[in-house]
Amino acid sequence: MSERIPTSQLLAAVSIAVVVTFGTVAYFSFVAPHTSPASASPVSIVSFQLNQSLTPAGPGVILVLENSGSSPITRLSASLELQSSYMLVFSNVSEVSPLTPGQSTSASGILFGASVTCGSIYPWNISGTFSYGSEFGFQTNASLSCA
Repeated sequence: MSERIPTSQLLAAVSIAVVVTFGTVAYFSFVAPHTSPASASPVSIVSFQLNQSLTPAGPGVILVLENSGSSPITRLSASLELQSSYMLVFSNVSEVSPLTPGQSTSASGILFGASVTCGSIYPWNISGTFSYGSEFGFQTNASLSCA
């Protein structure tokens, strides 16, 4: 599976060569709009917790994400990567109801057949679409809270 590189990283610094009529070459550098440092993510994990409702199928979890960027988000999903991949879709985030900067949202799911440990750190792949159409995707880790 190929990893998506945020558009902001691809456009962070681009050089353009322009040939002038006399045959000389001038170089210009610019920084594209909507850029951010490579370490900045448009979404941050607020909490990752065990859902207290027990089910024989597997543990339930709740993931809370916040738009920590500067652009509204119209599609958002997160995939927990264990023995299998467990996808959480944030269905309340849409073109009609975007997740604006500073807002948070939650999604819950059951990790069918999985075993998790409180306090352990787990990998998440988070992806989405900004309101202007560009997609983003990145990997991050979160500790499972059971309080």
